[in-house]
Parts: sequence; structure tokens; C-alpha cells
Amino acid sequence: MRLSKSKLKNGFTVFCYLLIVMILLLTSSSVIASHRTLFTFGKVEVLRTSDPNENKVWVFLRRGDFVNDQDLVRIPPRGLLRLKYNDQDLLPTLPGGRESKVIDLIRSGFDRRRKSRNINQSLSGQPALDVLPLESKLIPSETRKKSKYLDSIDQGKLAKFRQHLGNLPTDIITQFPSPTFSRSTGNYPSHNIQLAQLLYPFCTKVDIAQGVHSDFSNLGFLYAQLLYYFKIPTKLDVDQSGNLKILFDSGLQPDEWKKISANTSLVQHKSPNSLPKDRIWLAIQFSPNWNFTTGWYSASQSDGHR
Repeated sequence: MRLSKSKLKNGFTVFCYLLIVMILLLTSSSVIASHRTLFTFGKVEVLRTSDPNENKVWVFLRRGDFVNDQDLVRIPPRGLLRLKYNDQDLLPTLPGGRESKVIDLIRSGFDRRRKSRNINQSLSGQPALDVLPLESKLIPSETRKKSKYLDSIDQGKLAKFRQHLGNLPTDIITQFPSPTFSRSTGNYPSHNIQLAQLLYPFCTKVDIAQGVHSDFSNLGFLYAQLLYYFKIPTKLDVDQSGNLKILFDSGLQPDEWKKISANTSLVQHKSPNSLPKDRIWLAIQFSPNWNFTTGWYSASQSDGHR
């Protein structure tokens, strides 16, 4: 009888231990939501928040990879991404030209699905693409349709822009709010790039654009002036088509390029010889109908990179 009571007690202890382990596993899995990557088109990248700050680097996102809510994902302008929410719920295919947290992509996917008439699932239960990668091949620069907000400038105007780079108009300064960084993005690998992202949409505001003449190249120059005003080393150049190209210091050294992008075309371009070689300089173009990511890729492609 004593032996049976001892066995019963040991069995109950083991049962309690296993129950606690199962609860902990279920709790931990619910805290960190994981979403499966079903489909990528183009060089889609991810910056994982789970990595230590000193080791945060961008890597390419592959089919079958899992991402968490706070991971950052960068989709090229002609890229596509499809996720499976919590590895259970299929979301529509998302278009590119953005850099967003996964949680924001999830919200965008649900919003896109609410507005869609069709359920994105084939009869076999497999994911069915609702956005096809049509016209996804890189169009040669000489035939690619330019944005109507990109104007060619001559060397005289480029010289004038360079001369007045540090003369940001006072009325622009008074309208601009002081940039704020959220705690969730405070560990972004490059402060300069993060600040450049925050400054980009300011120049697209209607009241700002109307006050900067009808020549849209001046909006790009205004963006360059903002970068310079906020202590980001900035230079001006033109691409092969004569469109204004803005170069700014990422704040990172050449051997840290993976902290900027896994896509080498975004961190390697034909820089003027006058630029310091101990920093990675990024090229970007400005258009009010673009965002920072699209402007970054556009400047890269204008130099013949993919």
C-alpha cells in the first residue's frame, strides 16, 4: 500500500511538471506571433528584431521563412509578398515599394482582403496568387517611363543647387516639426537612414510643394537641404538622364553594408570621387508621388543596378 501511494505521488508530480511545461510553451508561442512567408517576388529583405543590436543585418526573405510582428520587411517597388498569418490564415499578396513592420503588413493584408471580392484560396486549399508579377522585368533606363515629377537639370542649375545647399528657407524651417523616433524603431541600424526616411514625406505636402515653384526638381533640392540642415552630410549629382540625384552619408562604414541592405545594388553605386571612402554613401531621387523606398531603388536603377 505504501508503495502504491509513493508511485501515485510520483506520477502526480510528473503530471504537474508536464502540465506546467505545456502551459509555458503555449504562452510563449502566443506572445510571439510567427507568420509564414508563402511567396516572394523580387529581392525582399527582412531585418529581424530578435537579433542582438550589434548583429542586426538585412537578409533576403525566402519562401517558408517565418517572421514576427516587429520584424522590418523591405519590398522592392516591383516586388510582391504573401504571408500566412499565424501560419493559419492566408492573406492577399501585397505589392512592393515599401519598408514596414510585419504587423503593419498584416494589417494591410487584412484591409486588402476586406476590400476584395474573392477569397484568395484555390479549390485545392493551396494559396492562389491574386496579384500576378506582370511587367516585373527591369525595363532599360532609356525606355523606362520617367515620373512626371523628375526634370532634367543642366550643369549650371546643378552648380547653383550645390552653392545654396546650406540655405534652407526660414519659412520651411518654421513649418517642419522636430523629428521624433519611436521606441520600437530606436534600434534601427542607421540613424541617418532612419532620419532620411522621416524627412522624405515632408516635401510631398501640398503647402510646401506650392511654395517651391513649379519646377519639380526644386522639391528634390528641398529634400537635400533638409538632410543637410539636420547634419547629414549631403552631396548633389545627376544620373545618366540628367535627373537630380541626392547622395547622403549613411553613417556606416563599408564593412557594415549588410546593416543597410542585403541587396548590394542599394549600397554600391558610381559615387563622385570627391566623396569620403570611409563611409557608405546612398543615392536617392525625390518625387512627391514616391516614398523613400521607391526613391532609393529609382536612384539605384538609374545607374544601371538592379
